[in-house]
Amino acid sequence: MDPTTRGSAFIEKLYTLLTDNPSPEQISWGDSGESFIIQDPIEFSKYLLLEHFKHSNMASFVRQLNKYDFHKVRTIKKPNGQQAWEFVHPKFRKGDSEWIHIKRKETTQNSRKSNNDEEEESELKKRMSLLDEQQLLMNDSILALTAQVRQLSKELADVRHLARAQQATIEQLRGGNQYPQNAYSEYYPPQAYHYPPPQPSYPNQVALSSKARVLLVEDNQVCRAIAIRMLERCGCQFDVAIDGLDAVRKMSSGVRYDLVLMDISMPVLDGVSATSRIREFDRSTPIISLTASTSQRDCHVYSSIGMQDVLPKPFAKDDFVRTLSRWCTKIQDLSLNDDKIREEPDT
Repeated sequence: MDPTTRGSAFIEKLYTLLTDNPSPEQISWGDSGESFIIQDPIEFSKYLLLEHFKHSNMASFVRQLNKYDFHKVRTIKKPNGQQAWEFVHPKFRKGDSEWIHIKRKETTQNSRKSNNDEEEESELKKRMSLLDEQQLLMNDSILALTAQVRQLSKELADVRHLARAQQATIEQLRGGNQYPQNAYSEYYPPQAYHYPPPQPSYPNQVALSSKARVLLVEDNQVCRAIAIRMLERCGCQFDVAIDGLDAVRKMSSGVRYDLVLMDISMPVLDGVSATSRIREFDRSTPIISLTASTSQRDCHVYSSIGMQDVLPKPFAKDDFVRTLSRWCTKIQDLSLNDDKIREEPDT
């Protein structure tokens, strides 16, 4: 091209951009080639405008077009909600070199912006305002989520603290490693019981060589399966009752048990009521409560109706063996070989 006939650098860049067509999804010629369409004003301002015109101000680009007498002929609404802008100039056509004659309009210092210029600038300001509002909403959501995480962390810490306090209470009631006739007797006086506290040796205890016979009273299928598995590993004989009434029947049937593991919350007859009934005819067989309710008030209730100890749920294998061995000499004998039990593989 002859440098003497070279057109405006702005118009040349625009024509070259449309001719090379690097991103037709952002800008392209119209179907007739007599206009061009900015398909996505936002994406165009972010990428092509910045790359080819060294700025990303869409309003400034539209003003520049107006200065060269380009006119916006229509706004095309797309299905995705975006808008496309179509511009036309009588000398700016696809494949026509007339564009080199396009000159910038003469303007005065006090000339006002055109209506199209004001319209586009207003629309861009609205879009920017909408983006600012969305950013503020996102910031508020992040702050709310942060507050929720802090609250959840605090609640988790409180739960852990409560669990440690409950465990400490149980250990205090048991008296550390020194266990008296009744695990509650250091905390609650014997006169609080409804029956005479058991003697150090129970009449139903037999030689260490025989197997311990345990009555497991548990209505929950999962907890029952876990307890049965531990009793089997301890080498115990056992019967199972699925509620408190069933436990009373088995205890009154004439079968002698070395130990009773009694769940507290059960249908038909709960563990507290079942223990009260059993103590009417059996005051010697040790009864251990299986429960997750281990507050001092709960433990007082268990002790007052004739339970000797508490095994908190969920219970681990070591706690299970240690608790049972305190009240049954046959299980005490098995606890001496607890390492064998611990090393037995799961099946």
